[in-house]
Amino acid sequence: MSKTPEELTEEWKAGKLKQDKDYYVETMNGDVFIEFYGQLYDDSHYPQNLGFDNVSNGIVKKILAPVPTYDEYKAMQSKLADQRAELESARWYQTVQNEDISKLRGLLNESEEI
Repeated sequence: MSKTPEELTEEWKAGKLKQDKDYYVETMNGDVFIEFYGQLYDDSHYPQNLGFDNVSNGIVKKILAPVPTYDEYKAMQSKLADQRAELESARWYQTVQNEDISKLRGLLNESEEI
């Protein structure tokens, strides 16, 4: 099971976070960066030199999540596709049920009028 941002942040502060892995981090001003082996990068792909390893720097607020590998990413995409298909199936089933309920209510109203 994945660790919460709070658990990851506590591990980081205790110096127990794996340093050979990339992480999404949130800074004190709310920006989100990707940390690559101690070097923070923003969406412009330029290093920010914020010093991920320096717990006392006051810049990093919390560790959000590990950056997935490509294989992990592909597995997540496959799982999402499966869940979308299941959701579409459930929506279709609910629509059919609603139509059936509407027909039954109509029949009930007709029988009450007789």
